[in-house]
Parts: sequence; C-alpha cells; structure tokens
Amino acid sequence: MTKLMTAPMTTACLATLLAATFALPAAAEVPPVLLSTQHRAMCQVGIGDAMPELTLSADGGDQSLADLRGKTATVVAFVGQEHWMNPQLIADLPGDVLEPYGEKGVAVVLVKVAGSPAKVPQGSPLTVATDPSGEQFAKVGSGRLPRVYVLDAAGKIVWFDIEYSRSTRRELKQTLASVVGK
Repeated sequence: MTKLMTAPMTTACLATLLAATFALPAAAEVPPVLLSTQHRAMCQVGIGDAMPELTLSADGGDQSLADLRGKTATVVAFVGQEHWMNPQLIADLPGDVLEPYGEKGVAVVLVKVAGSPAKVPQGSPLTVATDPSGEQFAKVGSGRLPRVYVLDAAGKIVWFDIEYSRSTRRELKQTLASVVGK
C-alpha cells in the first residue's frame, strides 16, 4: 500500500489546493445541463428555448416576467413547498448574483409558487413575485422545486437546474461568468 501523504498539509498547500479546486476556468463556459429521462419529462422548456411569457403577481399587481428581466441576463428562481434548499437559494442569490453582476445588468426574479412558505428576509434586494396557482410554473415544468434558470438578454434559456445544491451554485456562477463576464 502506498502512502499518499507523509506530512501534514501546510496552510499554503491547502490554500493552493482549494483555489485550484474551486476556481472557475479562465474562459468560463456555460456548463452542460444533464438530465435523466425522468427529469427531462418534468421540463416544458430547455436550453435555447425562449422563457414562456409568465404573468406574475409582484408589487401589488400583475407583471410580465419580460418586464422584470435584466438588461444583460436574468436569474429566475422558482421556490415551492417547504424544502431545505429554498432558504439556502434565497440566502445565496444576493451575494452570488446581484453583488458581482447587478451593476452589469443582471436581475434576479424569485417566484414563490402556489403559496410557497419560503421566507425572504426584510430588505432583501431580490425581486419577489408570486404564482399563486402554480399555473405559470406549469408553463416551465412540473415536479421538483426549487428550480433556477438563467436567461440571456433576449429571454432565451442558457442554463438551468431542477434543484438547488452546491453544484447548482457553482454552475450558476460559472454560467454568469460566461454570459456576462467576470
């Protein structure tokens, strides 16, 4: 049996290893969306499709998703039933999307589907809309929530995921770096 490490890892070595592991490639590319047959069956739209026209309740009235989109890109996050991923997604979006990309024309629209109990902190910079009946989400897909979509300036889907996890977070950042630039 071969020993891989004979001495404890130094702080500098650990920092280099972590930086290499979590760094985006120099020229970030949009990661591929890989879905099983079952997961693909839950999707009404895919990469390259225009996001359907959605009418959402926001700011006390109905608004079109097209009116809420950013100039460069838009992250549309659908949250639903009580799930541990919802609060994490809501907490990550301001720092991962709006802080680095908001001034570059990227918007975030958080859509609470069918009475979602997801809580958005007071003073959050996220645009929050609702889809009370779930009818608007049905134009996009069925089943799993939360879902995250990245739309280009024209409203076409460039990337999405049907859950929220560490890999989703990493791929979302990589997608935005590719679409908007670092």
